[in-house]
Amino acid sequence: MADASNHPSPISPQAPGARHILKAFRLLGSASVVTVVLSLASNKYISQALGPVGTGLMSSYRSLGMVVRGALTLGFETIIVQRLSRVKSDEDRERFLGAFYLLLLLQFGAALIAAQVLPPICAAIDFPKGIRGLGAFDVNLVAVMAFFSGATQMVSAALSGVGALRGVSLVTMAGSVATFALIQPLISLGSLGLAINVGSGNVASVCIGLILLARYSGSAPRRMFRRDTWKQLGEMVRGTGPMLVHPLLMQPFIPAMFALVGAYFGTQILGFFGAAVLLIDTSVMVLTSSIKSHILPSLGSIDGDEARRSLLAKAAAILTALALAGSVGIIVIGRPVLALANRSDYVAGYPIFAALSLSLGAQVSVWCSLHYLVHLERFKAVLCLDYLWGLSLLAFVSLAGTLQAKLEWLGFSVAASYIFSALCYWVYLWVALQERRLVARLAPPLLISLGASGGLLLIERCLGTGALWVATALGGVALALAAPAAIRRLRG
Repeated sequence: MADASNHPSPISPQAPGARHILKAFRLLGSASVVTVVLSLASNKYISQALGPVGTGLMSSYRSLGMVVRGALTLGFETIIVQRLSRVKSDEDRERFLGAFYLLLLLQFGAALIAAQVLPPICAAIDFPKGIRGLGAFDVNLVAVMAFFSGATQMVSAALSGVGALRGVSLVTMAGSVATFALIQPLISLGSLGLAINVGSGNVASVCIGLILLARYSGSAPRRMFRRDTWKQLGEMVRGTGPMLVHPLLMQPFIPAMFALVGAYFGTQILGFFGAAVLLIDTSVMVLTSSIKSHILPSLGSIDGDEARRSLLAKAAAILTALALAGSVGIIVIGRPVLALANRSDYVAGYPIFAALSLSLGAQVSVWCSLHYLVHLERFKAVLCLDYLWGLSLLAFVSLAGTLQAKLEWLGFSVAASYIFSALCYWVYLWVALQERRLVARLAPPLLISLGASGGLLLIERCLGTGALWVATALGGVALALAAPAAIRRLRG
């Protein structure tokens, strides 16, 4: 970590109070919201300008770009945050960043190789399906743009590791704004422009991120060609194999889930389900934006096990409270949200959307527990626990499909997998690490969230919308009365 006197960070990772957690959430969450809004606007513009064929081509290029990006970055961004946050001296930080720059250079080389290898593969499998006359140069560009997309994550991780949260926020928003600004001129280029659009804004993000990172780098750029930098790179990745393969092993579960939903419930329900999952995933992205960028580096920089537990418990309590607010909002106004984000006929998917909202608090709990284990370098445990979640997800969805359950039970099946995952993390913390006090502080916020949101959902299903509004109002009054004591406890 950078010396605070020489490199002060906007939100110091050495100050783990509730106020700093909320500042980090507001800063990073705002950047995530801007990204989401501009992404939705970009997608809508593309669909209106190019129609279904152009939209399908853009989706195909983005899918290919995601595969290339995943292969290039693996789980390095998490490792960089975790390892860099533990660096104490300027000299050690410069050595680490020298290895980081070398890693970026190697990833760029790998992207150039992928750019040469992918075109014949895409031609052999008829990618994208049903679209002819595309040159290999389009696929070359997708691979190169995918590098910039992954490099944005890598640079953001390095900025998080040194505590530069404003830099992370700026990098995130710069990429979104640049992508949106370039849509119209890129669309005029046809398929070539769509290929560039995969990572057009990320070029600006990487440039801005590297400029910001230079403040902390010192002689690091010159170090990356030294022989000892390769040794530093080896030390960086030593013992991190499970985290590096984590994205590759987890990637198949989500497509498999959608395939099961389509097979059991049909195309229309799959559309409703996909729309609901997209909104839930967007909410989770905003809720958890501060965990990797602020909480994880803070765990590495502060001293004392009890201080780390206190930070994690405070973060879990605050973010779970925000997740509960999101769940209540979805249950109360989920129908107009679905209509606004999609079309009026998507309101029929409200039961799925409302049931999925129960997963918000569980996903926050999983993210907090996961990054605590990452801090402790329990990488194998993270991989096993997350793989167990993936298996439970497919099992619960298959059960709902086999029973031909109602729509809400499809949403409950996904929410149940995240609740099961949170319980598995608690059991591991309790049994393997003897972190009983930590589990005792993590569990109540999630249980309260599940009880409150589940109760409101039950009221809505059994008593109707009027009773739901009354219950929500009474809950708001109770929250207002309990808030001062809760705030005092968090500050303490």
